[in-house]
Amino acid sequence: MAWWKLFQHNWHTFWRLSPSYRWVFGQAIVLLPCIALGLHLLGFTLVKNLLARSSSQQQPRSARQGQVYTIARLVQAATTHGFWKANCLQRSLVLWWLLRRRGIMADLRIGVARDARQLTAHAWVEHDGVVVGDRPDIHQSFSPFDHPIA
Repeated sequence: MAWWKLFQHNWHTFWRLSPSYRWVFGQAIVLLPCIALGLHLLGFTLVKNLLARSSSQQQPRSARQGQVYTIARLVQAATTHGFWKANCLQRSLVLWWLLRRRGIMADLRIGVARDARQLTAHAWVEHDGVVVGDRPDIHQSFSPFDHPIA
């Protein structure tokens, strides 16, 4: 019966959000599998360019840090509690697009880490040079490419 309590808590938490943040969560729920499918069928560059073109209609504006972090938490909640368990690239592309769509400038970053056996990559989003939606010390684990992917 513990799952029922968790469901009730999550449902009440959802309805306590403002309508605009419920909309953000709904967009994230829908976008996560769409981005995954797009990456699979079209590749990273085309998907990123399509997202960039669809989000560049608004002029950049300043945002309260709380707003940026709330949107990042909503994307994480959609990843955790939604029906699509996204990887870091899918999650970061959705967060990047949602922020840019609201006129909040954000950078998509990709970094790599190498150990004795393998090379791994990770994607995250930065706003004003600060990591959002991921561990703040991600730079210590992954070396980002020199320029953000904008």
